[in-house]
Amino acid sequence: MDVYAPYAGYVIVRVESSTTENTYVRAIWSSCGVNYDQSITVRARGVAVFPVLPGSIEIRVGNTNWFSGATETVTIIYFY
Repeated sequence: MDVYAPYAGYVIVRVESSTTENTYVRAIWSSCGVNYDQSITVRARGVAVFPVLPGSIEIRVGNTNWFSGATETVTIIYFY
């Protein structure tokens, strides 16, 4: 999911439930010459918090399972 942040702040991603313990959240953005790409493992449920600068932010939720997918319930909040 792409999110546009008009101001510096934080993106909070809450994984409320997942069918795998291998769930991660990844944030990718670039602003003012700063490139940011970070993944945080949240397991079957958890919270990932990313500091962000103004610009477009790509949020990915995935897992490291080789052969099976997963179902997640996710909430994304942007605070500035």
